[in-house]
Amino acid sequence: MKVLLSLALGIGLQTVAHASVVEVKREQKVSKNPTELYQVLTAYDETCDTGCKYRVKGLQESKLIENLGDEQFIWQRLSGVSETRQFIHNQVFYGDKGQISFVSEYPSTDKIAELSSKAGEVQKSIFRTLTLKWIFTPQDDGTTLASVTMRVDHSLPEVASPIIRNALEQSTLDLFKNFSI
Repeated sequence: MKVLLSLALGIGLQTVAHASVVEVKREQKVSKNPTELYQVLTAYDETCDTGCKYRVKGLQESKLIENLGDEQFIWQRLSGVSETRQFIHNQVFYGDKGQISFVSEYPSTDKIAELSSKAGEVQKSIFRTLTLKWIFTPQDDGTTLASVTMRVDHSLPEVASPIIRNALEQSTLDLFKNFSI
């Protein structure tokens, strides 16, 4: 998803052979309904670091490459100490009683090659895996409970994990602020 990852912001460390997983969770009641929240997350052309309706720190560019209805493939360019360029596979799922789930992950290696050829863009990220899971659940009081889990797997030194965690937390704050616009 577009937010997808302003997390690389500020990280330019040398990689090593061990793996680390960083996960951040956030939950909050918001006034928009699940469909409106989904529309905010998928407003790719209206989301960037500065000068856009919705703000995500470090997000320089986000564009839709393929739209297959409930499945989308996007490309993002994020800035920081090192620049990240990434393809993201977004899927939306509709549940009972108006609940919407939205999952963002890296596409398969073959799909990245196909998208790279189609879009003329590359994949360059410090993360081996990335998963964002949003759940929007309507509440009886007319609000929506918005929950997100952001999880990345990286091969940077362990000292990078707190930096990555802070960037993930900042991204979640940015996204929740966008829900009130």
